[in-house]
Amino acid sequence: MNRFTGKVALVTGAGSRRGIGRATALALAKEGAKIMITDIVAENVKQVVAELNEISSALGEVADVRDKQAMVQVVKKTTEQFGGLDILINVAGLTRPTLFLDISEEEYDLVL
Repeated sequence: MNRFTGKVALVTGAGSRRGIGRATALALAKEGAKIMITDIVAENVKQVVAELNEISSALGEVADVRDKQAMVQVVKKTTEQFGGLDILINVAGLTRPTLFLDISEEEYDLVL
């Protein structure tokens, strides 16, 4: 039996073809988890969901983790479609081309 059979995972920032989020979602799917992914690029979400659906059951939403209401809707859709949510992996992130000593408090909060 796979370690995550019957579990539901939400992986944010899973749209990058070479990213940690996609790799994590694939690993969880291979272990039997149902997967909901988010990313801010619609085409990336579509491609990764298609890849995941070859392994397990997967859904995807275009959503920005900085948007609380969008994420509430993602969780709602996940629980409605899959019957619950067991695992949350926040991989979504961004960077700013600024030296650490020069970064503003607002930029620091945004990156975190």
